[in-house]
Amino acid sequence: SSSSSSSSSSTSFIDKVDEDILIIGTLAQLQDQATTSPLLAQLTCSAISPELWKSVLDSLDVGDTGAKTTIPYIVPTSTSAPGKLRSMYVSVTPASEKVSRFNSKYSPSSVYSSVNGFKLSASRNAWVVVPVLNESQYVSTVLAILKTLGPARYSEKSKSKGGKESDNAEGGAKKVREVRIVGLLGKDLDVKIAENIKRLNNSVLPHLTKSLLRTMFLVDSPANKINCDQMVEQAQNSMTYLQGLGKSVSIVVKRMKELKAEGFGGLANVGAAAAAAGREPALISLSYTPTGADSQQAGIVFVGKGIVFDTGGLCIKSRENMCTMKCDMAGASAVLGAFEAAVASGYNATPLHCVLCVADNAVGSSALRVDDIIQLYSGKTIEINNTDAEGRLVLGDGIAYAAAHLNPKFILDMATLTGAQGVATGKQHASILTSSESTDSLVTKSGLAVGELVHVLPFCPEFYRSEYTSHIADMKNSVANRSNAQVGCAGTFIILNLPE
Repeated sequence: SSSSSSSSSSTSFIDKVDEDILIIGTLAQLQDQATTSPLLAQLTCSAISPELWKSVLDSLDVGDTGAKTTIPYIVPTSTSAPGKLRSMYVSVTPASEKVSRFNSKYSPSSVYSSVNGFKLSASRNAWVVVPVLNESQYVSTVLAILKTLGPARYSEKSKSKGGKESDNAEGGAKKVREVRIVGLLGKDLDVKIAENIKRLNNSVLPHLTKSLLRTMFLVDSPANKINCDQMVEQAQNSMTYLQGLGKSVSIVVKRMKELKAEGFGGLANVGAAAAAAGREPALISLSYTPTGADSQQAGIVFVGKGIVFDTGGLCIKSRENMCTMKCDMAGASAVLGAFEAAVASGYNATPLHCVLCVADNAVGSSALRVDDIIQLYSGKTIEINNTDAEGRLVLGDGIAYAAAHLNPKFILDMATLTGAQGVATGKQHASILTSSESTDSLVTKSGLAVGELVHVLPFCPEFYRSEYTSHIADMKNSVANRSNAQVGCAGTFIILNLPE
C-alpha cells in the first residue's frame, strides 16, 4: 500500500519498464481531484490531464453493473526518440447504494468482469491502483483482481511459434507477467483502517492469495493431471509448506486397502471402478494444533468432496453434463486451500483439521451398481438408487470419520453436491445449509465482505428424511421426489451420518 501523497516526483514509478496500468474505484473516488490529480501525474508523467480524465469519466454510464474504458496516452522519453504509446485501463464500480443487499456492496463481480475484459499483454507487468475505503472493499477488490489476472488458469496451449504457453510448474498460465497492487491510502482515511490494510498486506493476503490461486488452478486441472494420487500429493505439499513455517501439522492418508478394512464403504465403492485401473480413492486428514493449545480440545473440521472426475458411474451422465466434471473436486480443493491459508496466517484458536474425501467415479466392471447395498463408516446401510449421487456417499464417510476421531465442535462441509444448487441460488451465490442461525449469519456476512456470495437455504431434515426411505436398508442415496428441496435433501443425507 502507498499513500496518494507519498511521492512528489514528476516521473512515473513505472517509467523504466513497459507496464499496463489499471485503476479501479467508484465514480466518486475517481472524480476526487485531490487523489486523482497527483496520481495521474505520477502514473502517466502528466500525459493524462485532469481535464481529459474528467471528460472520460463524465462520458461513462456506470449504472448498477459498473463501466470500463481504456485511455491511450503517450509517455515522453528522456531522449529524442518517439514517446511510448501506453494505455490506462479504468474500471468504475457501481456506487454501493446501487447494489442490492444480496451482493457485496463493493461489487467485486463488476471488478472481475471488467478487468477480465481488458486486453492486457502477457509479456508486461500490470500495476493495479485501488483507492482504499475500508478493509472489506480493499480485500474483495484485490481478490477479484487476482482471480482474473493471477496465474490460476490451467493451460497447455501451444505458443504460436512452438513450445508451451505454460508448463504449469508454478501454478498456471499467466494473463499478465506480474500483478502489482497499490492501495491508495488517502489523507482522510481512518488511521486504524490504514494500519489494518498494512497488516492484511503483510500477514494475511500473501497466504490467502497463494492458496486461492492454487485452489483455482487445481479445480481447472483435468483429471489426467490431477487424479487421486495428485490430490494426496497436494495435501502432503501443504503439510510440508506449513511445517516449513514452523507449524505443527500432521497427515493421515488411507487408501483402498485401509478404506475397505476400516469400513469406509462410500469411498471404497464409489472409487471401485477406478481403483481396478490403479486409481485408488483416498481419505486424507490434515491436523494442526496451534502452539500452546491442547490437542484434545474440541476443534474445527473442514470436510471437502474430492471427486476428481464424475462420469455419473453406471447412471452415466450425458456428454453435455459430463463436460466440466473435472471440477467435482472443488470442495476438497477449497477446504485444503482454506486450511493452508488459515494456518499460515496465524490461526491459533483451537485445533484445526481438514478431511478430503477423494475418489474417481468411473465406469467399469467393478463399478457400484443401482440396487447394491453398501455400509458407510457411520454404520448406516445404503440402498443405491443413483450412482450419480456419489458425493454424499464419500462425504458421509468423511463427516463420520471427523465425528469419531477429530473431536469437532464445528464441521464445515464444502461440496459441488448437487446441480439443484444452481437452480436454487444461481451462478453467483453458493448455498449454505446449517442448523445454526449464527453460523448462517456469519458465513453470509463473510461472503459479502470478501465478494464470495452465499445465501441460506431451508434446512429441515424432519421434512426431508422420508425422501430416502428404503424397505431393505437404512436409507436410499437419492430422493424419491426431485421437486422437493433437493439441496436441503442432499445436505440431510450427509448429516444423517453424524451420531444421533
